[in-house]
Amino acid sequence: MSKCKHLFVGTYQGRHKTFIERCYAYTEKQAYVILCRRIAKKQDVDPWLVMEYFRDHPDDYSVKLEVEFEEVES
Repeated sequence: MSKCKHLFVGTYQGRHKTFIERCYAYTEKQAYVILCRRIAKKQDVDPWLVMEYFRDHPDDYSVKLEVEFEEVES
C-alpha cells in the first residue's frame, strides 16, 4: 500500500505581496519546501533566501493541511 499525498495551502506575507499557493505533499515540512521554491522561482531569487526570510519572520507564513487523502481498498 502506497502513501497518498495530501493537499496543503500556504499563505506567505512578503514585503509587498501576499502569496497563496497550494501543493500536494506527504508532510507539512515537504509542502513548506515546495511552496518556498515556487515563491523563489516567481521572485527570481534563491529558495534559501525565501526560507531564511520566513525563518526570521515566522508570523509571515502558514502552511496548513487543506485536504487529507486516504487510500482505500475496494
